[in-house]
Amino acid sequence: MTATTDASTTLADFAADLWSLRTASGVTLREMSSRTHFSLATLCTAARGERLPTWPVASAYLAVCDVAADIIDTEWLPRWEALMRNQADNYAASRLDTTTSIPVTSMGRAPDGATSLPDPEAIRTPEDLSLALKQFKVLAGHPSIDTWSTRLGVSRSRLADAVSGRHVPQWDLLLVVLLEAGATTDDRLPWGLAWQRAWENRRLATA
Repeated sequence: MTATTDASTTLADFAADLWSLRTASGVTLREMSSRTHFSLATLCTAARGERLPTWPVASAYLAVCDVAADIIDTEWLPRWEALMRNQADNYAASRLDTTTSIPVTSMGRAPDGATSLPDPEAIRTPEDLSLALKQFKVLAGHPSIDTWSTRLGVSRSRLADAVSGRHVPQWDLLLVVLLEAGATTDDRLPWGLAWQRAWENRRLATA
């Protein structure tokens, strides 16, 4: 089966094509789980169309269905990236519509006290992501967690856990932090991939 490369593909199309591939291959979800080391629930959700699977999940799903590596890279990855961009843009638009307290600055200028802006390409682990959040906190003027969570409109406990490294943040929390720092549409995909690498490394560490 050849993936549709049209960037306007929908999440439902993406999920339906994953389901069709697995059905055609004859691989059961239990077999796929054993070979990929992802849970049955994660793999089932990937082809349900309710939310976009992470790239590690999607690429492992495709590989088990015998999709060639070059097809995964040239056809499926661009399709997944387009959906990831749309998801981030839609969430960002909803935040901008409902949140007026986020003081948007420029990601290109680091204020006093910040030696450099976080680099998403350098993020591989949950610890890397926690360090980046600490840098963003400095960029925001080094507010207290209480002040910062109020300004961002997020739970204090979620923000504190993310900054401390106790938990890998959900994408929505990271995106709100990016918006405060003035992230553009082009910034969101590299950060989305960085976030997914951190989640995947945490999964491997606890497997």
